[in-house]
Amino acid sequence: MKKLPTILLLSALLLQGCADFGTDYPERGENTGESYAEAAPQWAELPVIRWEESDYYSEYKDGVFIDLEALSSGSGYTAENSVITITEEGTYVLTGTLSEGRVVVDAKKSDHVRLVLDNTSIHCTDASPIEVKKAERVTVSLPEGTENNLSNGAGVDYENTDIAGILSKCSLVINGSGRLTVSASSGDGIRSKDTLRLTGGVITVSAADRGFIGKDSVEIKDVEADISSVGDGIRSNNDEDSALGYVYIEGGDIRISTEDDGISAEGRVMICGGSVEIAESLEGIEGKAVDISGGVIRVKASDDGLNATDGTGDMVGMFSQNRDDEAADVYIRITGGDVFVDALGDGVDSNGIVALDGGTLVVMGPDNGANGYMDTAGTFSINGGVYMGVGTSAMLVVPASSSSQQSFVWSANAFYDGGSIVEIRDGEGATLFSRETVRRFNSITFSSLELAAETEYFVYINDEQVAAVKAGTASGGTGSFGGFGGNRGGRGERPEMPQGGFGGTPPEMPNRGEFETREGDTMPPMPEGGFGGGMPTDGTRPEMPPYGK
Repeated sequence: MKKLPTILLLSALLLQGCADFGTDYPERGENTGESYAEAAPQWAELPVIRWEESDYYSEYKDGVFIDLEALSSGSGYTAENSVITITEEGTYVLTGTLSEGRVVVDAKKSDHVRLVLDNTSIHCTDASPIEVKKAERVTVSLPEGTENNLSNGAGVDYENTDIAGILSKCSLVINGSGRLTVSASSGDGIRSKDTLRLTGGVITVSAADRGFIGKDSVEIKDVEADISSVGDGIRSNNDEDSALGYVYIEGGDIRISTEDDGISAEGRVMICGGSVEIAESLEGIEGKAVDISGGVIRVKASDDGLNATDGTGDMVGMFSQNRDDEAADVYIRITGGDVFVDALGDGVDSNGIVALDGGTLVVMGPDNGANGYMDTAGTFSINGGVYMGVGTSAMLVVPASSSSQQSFVWSANAFYDGGSIVEIRDGEGATLFSRETVRRFNSITFSSLELAAETEYFVYINDEQVAAVKAGTASGGTGSFGGFGGNRGGRGERPEMPQGGFGGTPPEMPNRGEFETREGDTMPPMPEGGFGGGMPTDGTRPEMPPYGK
């Protein structure tokens, strides 16, 4: 079957009409003689999306008009027992209410069929109100000013029955500026077993399973969507072809509330524009790779916020001897956009690498020691943009020494309350960055192009100075150590800390990695030996533990 859209693989990693996911990096700062570009990972090839003229809404001059309240067979379709079956290529304009029935497209495999919903309401108790059994491509158009409703009944075993508000076996396009409300009491909201492409419309979906699903891909140019689902909000699940199984968002205004993952892909999730708010989710955005080059993204998750995984789990990061080889496939990379993550699990979690090369990334992590605001099996590099991570120091991952951009880490023994205002100021009192925190915290990692090596900056909480920290160090009041050492011990472990840890008396960890939650409590003392290791005297990063330990 001819695929929609045309997919090209280019090593330049450009997406047509979208921001560049390119590989140009600034040179590293004075803290090293090596350039990041020399050691830059070879990023995986990404698909190029090419939008076609027929993807966009156009006025219909000719078409077959079907009144759902006065059914009779006509040109290109039959009507029998409240089931309208379209068998020929063409444009069909549906109007009126069908309180118990459905529309089925069963045309030739080479046919293109357009369904125009002109104030249409269809309910089908035990099947999909619109189902495409056979065609090359089906377009659902929503004319301006129209209100359209599709719904099915509860009680269908959708685990073993294909059912949705719209169900298509071929490529499905939705365009226009009208409204569409899909109430899928059984199954998915809108589902294509090929590609699902959206270039317009105001769409509200409530689904017993997933909201939008395209097996080969979900591609969004521009849509105003509000998705409420029990399953994933947006999902692409082709795990047989490495070039497919992706979610691509270029524009629009999308809001998702789900009991499962907000956006999930077997392959890649690519966002380069628009507004994406995941108001409620288990995991916010998950894919084998997550590429963000633009847009405004807000994620709230009860588990991980951003997650890159190849399905092997965190054990890979602990025991694999080949994580660097896999980094081109499994990664989180941000080159632009404004990303805010609020997560009770790991804020950002990658089974490969994490790279911030532009944009803004703010992570509000958990307030217990079981997870961290950053977790990666490979390196965490910063070569552009602004980063602020807020959470606990228990699972600390610091930026890699290969990063071209300066960072600092500040940690304290005492916890500060959620809702506090955190500010980073320079020596002249100018505010470089400011954010309100979500929950209690005792650690902040900050990076910006405005930071200069060995220059002192000041951490303010609720307009009160709590620390002075030099860029390129980690500090806890009175102590600091130079040179960041990458991820946790290189592969899955935290780096060894200098004597005294983050300054002062090393605290003792509580049982099971949890911290006391009483307001005003401090972190108890560390086990004997603290974080281990000693302070290098030559300015180099602390020695890492043996590989894979």
